[in-house]
Order: sequence, then structure tokens, then C-alpha cells
Amino acid sequence: MQWLTELINRYGKNYSTAIIYVVFSFISLLIAIILFGFLHSTGIMKLAIPGFVETAEFGGAFAGFLITLIVLIRSYHRTANDSKFFIRGNVLLDSGLPARGALVFVEGIDRQKNSDVTGWFQIEVDDRKEWTVHATLNNKTAKFIVQRKNVNQPIQLKIH
Repeated sequence: MQWLTELINRYGKNYSTAIIYVVFSFISLLIAIILFGFLHSTGIMKLAIPGFVETAEFGGAFAGFLITLIVLIRSYHRTANDSKFFIRGNVLLDSGLPARGALVFVEGIDRQKNSDVTGWFQIEVDDRKEWTVHATLNNKTAKFIVQRKNVNQPIQLKIH
């Protein structure tokens, strides 16, 4: 169950990715069940050492599960991450505490978000060389320039 905890911690701010991983796991499980049934019904594994037929069928189905899961996740990351750009991160006060409800916006883009209770925000942006991100709260501001090579990495905006 440690893998589940790590998955939730890693994608806690992005639930859609965690949901996609769960769906991929179920698809892979379904394929493994079908593969197990195929291996069992065709007798392909009858050539295995006597007494190990069930183990070989299970092993083949488990390998099918892992291969399917890996292929699905890799193909998802290739298509999803290559086409979308996000500016995400935390807005902090001078004291280092999260700036809850700070207005975050990117110059030249008609999208803005308010940071959540942990100061976290995420804004989808169009492809550019760089973006200038602003955060405001109670007449205090922060500014950060994000280069294209760092666009999907979290940033910290400290409001002064």
C-alpha cells in the first residue's frame, strides 16, 4: 500500500492524473484476466513443467498486466505532457506561510486563478519562450519570469 500513498502524495494537487492511473490499472487488469483465460483455454502452457502450469499461466497474465500498464502510462505522458504547458506553484507571504486566496495571473493571457489554502495554483498557458507571472494579495505583489525549459516545474512566488 506504500505505492498508493506515494501516488496520492505525488499527484495530490493533480487528481486527474491519479484517476487516469487508476483507470489504466483497471484496463491492464482486464487485459491480464483475458490473457490468463486465453493461456488457460488454449493449453499453450501445457508445455511447462508439470505442476507449474498454473504458475506459468499466472506469470504470463501478470507480465501482460505490467506490460500493458507501462505502455499505457508511457503513451499517456508522451501525448499529455508534450501538448500542454502549465505554470504551477505556491504563493507565499513574507513570513513563509501560504498566501491563501492570492490572485495569480500571467501577462498576456486571459486566465487567472486564486491560490488555495496551501498557496497552490496552476494555470494552463500557451506555448511561448517565457511567461511573466504575477500574484497579488492585499495590495502586495510578486512577480516571476518562467522560461520555457522550466514551464512545467513548480515555482514559488513570495508576496512583498
